[in-house]
Amino acid sequence: MTKKVKVNLNAIVDAFETQNSESVSYINVNNGDVVIVFEDFLISSNSDKVDAMMPECQKQEIIQPQDIESGDDWVELPSQFEINEYQIMRAFANSRIDTNENQKLQAALTGSKAFRRFKDTALDIGVIDEWYKFKTEAFTEIARTWCEDNGFDIAEDDV
Repeated sequence: MTKKVKVNLNAIVDAFETQNSESVSYINVNNGDVVIVFEDFLISSNSDKVDAMMPECQKQEIIQPQDIESGDDWVELPSQFEINEYQIMRAFANSRIDTNENQKLQAALTGSKAFRRFKDTALDIGVIDEWYKFKTEAFTEIARTWCEDNGFDIAEDDV
């Protein structure tokens, strides 16, 4: 039996927190490193964007994503859409015992700009710290389940 790679659960949660529609997060199956790759850097090595005039640090940022996408050493972490923060916000609102808080948070989740409105409402009613704790716990559970499902061990510091 092959030894499972140990991963830092907090690094995965941080990747979840940082993700947006223009980035993808990966984990290295050999060493457990977590990286976030931004869409702007996902270009072909044959692209005319990679030329002699480009600073070396930018070339390296472009080459690494290419290695990630073309190799077998990297596994994509769940995307922001798979994580579904909207559902986590709804669960937080439903967890509020205070009916007034529950109703205000639920109302904030309707219509456009629901994410911003939800956070503003959580701040206004004084539960923003509880929201961030709830979200981090939800992200941690998603990361833990993902690691188990994909054969990664969690570093003991994170247990």
